[in-house]
Amino acid sequence: MFRHADALSLRCNTPPVTQESLPDDPAALKAMLLAQQQAFSEREALLLQAPEHREQQIQQTFEHREQQLQQAFNARVIELYEQIMLARRRTFGSRSESAG
Repeated sequence: MFRHADALSLRCNTPPVTQESLPDDPAALKAMLLAQQQAFSEREALLLQAPEHREQQIQQTFEHREQQLQQAFNARVIELYEQIMLARRRTFGSRSESAG
């Protein structure tokens, strides 16, 4: 069974905000703050739900995050495979050397 801290950590998919990561544009900063406020409100609502529904929501969030990680992993595997194939073509492919 999940603890409340686990539920909160599952919902916090954004990295911590640092001075360097804040946008200079006031509209972008306002949008970022509104998104964070909405995410916080959703987390608060999740904690106030009935325990049965909360567990279901946590499980769905966990499954969604796991699916995102699997897609990112698959994309990285494909990227590395393409790099290997390119390196093989460069190393073992035909050359335009002229015999003289």
